[in-house]
Amino acid sequence: MEAHREGARSDPPSFPVSEMSSQEQAALLGDIAATSPDGVLATDPDGRILWTNHMTGRLFGLDADELPGRPITDLVPEQARAGLLDLHGHVVAGEHTDSLLTSGLRRDGSVFDLWAVLGVRRDTHGQPLGISMVLRDVTEQVRLRRELAAAVARSQARFDRSAHPQALLDSEGRIVEVNDAAAELLGWTPAELVGRHSAELVHSAEPAEVLRRLDDLRGGALRSASYEAAGVCKDGTKIPLLIDVTPVRDDEGNAYEFAAFVEDLREIRAAERRLSSQEAFFRGLHREASDVTLVADVTGSLRYITPSVTQVLGYGPEQLRDIPATSLVHPDDMSGQDERRRHVLQVPGARARDTIRFRDVEGRWRWFDTTATNCVDDPDIAGIVISLREVTPEIEAQKALRDSEARYRAIAETAQEGILAVSPEGDTLFANERLAEILGLSMEQVYALGGSGIFPSADVGQAARRVGARRPQTTPERSDVPYHHPDGTDRVLLVSASPLTGADGTVLGSLAMVSDVTEQRAAEETLRRQALHDPLTGLPNRLLFVDRLTLAAARQQRTEHGAIAVLFLDLDHFKGVNDTHGHQIGDRVLVEVAGRLEQAVRATDTVARLGGDEFAVICEGADAATAALVSSRIQQAFKAPLALDGVGLEVSMSIGVALSPPHQAEDLLRLADMAMYQAKATARGRVVTYAEGLPDGKTRRLGVVRAVREALDDHAVPLRYEPVVDLRSGGLTGMRARLHWEHPILGLLRGTEVSTAAESAGLALDLLEAMLSTALRDLGDLSAGGTVSPDTFVAVSISPIASERRTALCVERALSASDAPPHRLLVEVDESEVGQARDLARGLRDLGVGFLVSGMSGGAVRATGVRAGLREQLADLPVSCLELDRSVVERLTDDVDGVALARSFTELAAAAGASSSAEGVATEQQAALLREAGCARARGPLWGPAVPADRIAEGRPPTTADGTGGIVGEADERRIGESDG
Repeated sequence: MEAHREGARSDPPSFPVSEMSSQEQAALLGDIAATSPDGVLATDPDGRILWTNHMTGRLFGLDADELPGRPITDLVPEQARAGLLDLHGHVVAGEHTDSLLTSGLRRDGSVFDLWAVLGVRRDTHGQPLGISMVLRDVTEQVRLRRELAAAVARSQARFDRSAHPQALLDSEGRIVEVNDAAAELLGWTPAELVGRHSAELVHSAEPAEVLRRLDDLRGGALRSASYEAAGVCKDGTKIPLLIDVTPVRDDEGNAYEFAAFVEDLREIRAAERRLSSQEAFFRGLHREASDVTLVADVTGSLRYITPSVTQVLGYGPEQLRDIPATSLVHPDDMSGQDERRRHVLQVPGARARDTIRFRDVEGRWRWFDTTATNCVDDPDIAGIVISLREVTPEIEAQKALRDSEARYRAIAETAQEGILAVSPEGDTLFANERLAEILGLSMEQVYALGGSGIFPSADVGQAARRVGARRPQTTPERSDVPYHHPDGTDRVLLVSASPLTGADGTVLGSLAMVSDVTEQRAAEETLRRQALHDPLTGLPNRLLFVDRLTLAAARQQRTEHGAIAVLFLDLDHFKGVNDTHGHQIGDRVLVEVAGRLEQAVRATDTVARLGGDEFAVICEGADAATAALVSSRIQQAFKAPLALDGVGLEVSMSIGVALSPPHQAEDLLRLADMAMYQAKATARGRVVTYAEGLPDGKTRRLGVVRAVREALDDHAVPLRYEPVVDLRSGGLTGMRARLHWEHPILGLLRGTEVSTAAESAGLALDLLEAMLSTALRDLGDLSAGGTVSPDTFVAVSISPIASERRTALCVERALSASDAPPHRLLVEVDESEVGQARDLARGLRDLGVGFLVSGMSGGAVRATGVRAGLREQLADLPVSCLELDRSVVERLTDDVDGVALARSFTELAAAAGASSSAEGVATEQQAALLREAGCARARGPLWGPAVPADRIAEGRPPTTADGTGGIVGEADERRIGESDG
């Protein structure tokens, strides 16, 4: 039984519409009560019925004369009688006036929802005579409230899939865990709530009640507790909450935690407030009522109105005296009013109901349920009794609900995801057009198949039931579901299933969001493969290699049989391949190398490309002999040259081998790298197995840095010189200096290794200045001895460009330390660095130093001249010579476009005011074609390799166009790329 009680107040003054005696007013009020559309009765102080109107009998299925003398408890079911009788006693005692929502009992035993308003009756001396009660059947209003609550629950379950707010408390009531929904509800983050006592989160008047309930739960007095409280948000605002708390007990029955489930009651309270306006009619029969009762004569003029009109519409009763009631009605609601009024007037006792809008004193239109009853034949009333009950909130709520449902349906229909609601039996409750589009089905087929028919491999309903069974601890289940589309293709659909629950948590079905992720999953698979494989060769990359090596090491440790061999492979002189043939050919070489490696190793071995020209192999269950055999097979696989575009390229590789233990992948790879580095340092094309004491890469780099420092201190930077010859005369016209270092301990030091070590130690500019000084000194010695002519130049590469100002100072100091004319020094810059060299040229222009731009490939030189912008760049440099790249020279023998490119190159050089040269000339045919194209100078294997300065004049002259002799050095038997030193 629910009761809403209000304190008694003194009677407000009445508002008669004409002069009446007290007896007349009493008679009028009695007639109003007798003809009221609600039940009205009076009792004695003991609760026995003294009088009822006819409507009371109709409410309970009795005749009005059957009720007097019976106790009022006969009007309610047995379980409600004690409460009603207790309330009757309080009202008779004058403690308060009260209203009551209970159950009524009819003659046929049926029960209905009953709203009663109770008030005390007194005699002239103020003694209580009993009470008066106004009764009304509110079954329809209660049903509307329940339906509204159910609609709210359905809407929330369908469109709000977030988890129910919940928290886990320790035995003292402090929060241990809290989900995002609960934290968001109160405006906190989960981290801010953990550790707080739950009593801190309710209104200051209620913490003691929270602690009392926890004590009852902890002690076993309650199995669970459900109560309402005002929750306090982080910003201090309070919201109504329904809190369910259940203890979590151990095997001995001790409560060590509490599970708390929270429901936000704000929407329910709002709905209750809207519904309360419907119930206000009954309180309006009292002086403080908010409903209105009017009495109008047959012409429609108002004769009487209850004081509640001021509270409801804002009018004073005197403002409405003798005006037509229809003047307050909205014009749109007047349709049919005349006909209904005629019907009521024609039939005594006739009643008409309607819902219309009335204008309040501020001009606003408000909705009212109206009941008009014909009491014209009653001499005490002689008019129409009109009861008004405001229903504006209900009308607006219903409209808002319809609008909300329309919005949600529009959202569902325009969603980019498919939406499917399925009953527990698997029937389709709702599906949007997007789902049918994704599935390639018609809407009729979607509804006919149901959830299990659409997704036979993934029961959406079962998934939702699993989620609902664990609710609210879990989130919706997401899974990829294979789907065979009607168009014959196989798709992958992402299905996110969550429970569709009622207000009591019962799973009513499931809600699934469906997306076609076929392309996304394919892209993810491609990305996974790209992340783990080398895009050029398709081999595993370093990441996948280390992962497989880690797994192999773990397996080997468990079995303790055999060992793991790691082979670290590095191509010899691969830089020369790129320099000579271009990066496109270099990439093809790497692809061919990968293929030969996979054919050479065992079927169980893993081949990977670690980067650049570095490869590695994992050999499981391999001892030293097996590793040596695999290494031999790899070397044998590269005995035959690689055939690319009809050109045979010889490729060799240095191999480092490491055997487990150790068992860490990075350690094995590092030791194999050290062994490979040692193989590189001693001689190319070798296999070295790691042994204790072998210097690692860091130790070698430190050794190289130390060697550079010693060489700089001793002014003994070792250089070799490649002859540059005049293509017409065959005579020596210049020398190209290059770093060539045969170290007694470290072995052959490549130029890139030395320059890298010097740069890491901050010695790059010192090394450059030493190379310039050595080259100019050697040139001066050769000139003084008559070995070379006074016009012979020396070219020194300063690439990559360092600080322009400091580089210029290095060149200036080297020139000052020698007697060589500046024009005999050429600073060599690669074509790709011309843009960077422009600033350096400004510092060297006045010194008279010439520039040699090397690496002029087919990409820079065209038959029409030069690529855009290069001519202007060259114009800003004191260019003495342009040098054609060896990739173009090699094409002179088998490419008809090669000679045209060479001729365009010489024209470009002439236009820039520079001489022309070429590198990599290996045959007399190439030299002859270059002469024909107008090229002035050349260098390459045809005239010998780079040699020390004292051997630059050794050799014999080759045959030239005019029969004169030239200079030739030792036969060039080096492999591809070895010219980098």
